[in-house]
Amino acid sequence: MADVSEVKTLRVSGEIRGGFRPLRFTKDVRALSEKEAIEKVYNEVAAKHKLKRYHVKITKIEPINPESSKNPLIVKIASIGESR
Repeated sequence: MADVSEVKTLRVSGEIRGGFRPLRFTKDVRALSEKEAIEKVYNEVAAKHKLKRYHVKITKIEPINPESSKNPLIVKIASIGESR
């Protein structure tokens, strides 16, 4: 099992192709690696919009401070991990 200190918070940006113009998105995820973060984003975005993975293009991945996340669940999980 992975240690909580190894988990990173990453901001993944990209666009969804289809329709008239690309739809840009930014998603904050917690993962052990960039590869795992990309998988999570593909799964969530493609499933939510009922698209194939090739419609989703990842343009940028950057590590962020969990407290600066736009997702309140990530902020809360990060604060629980720090209190241990």
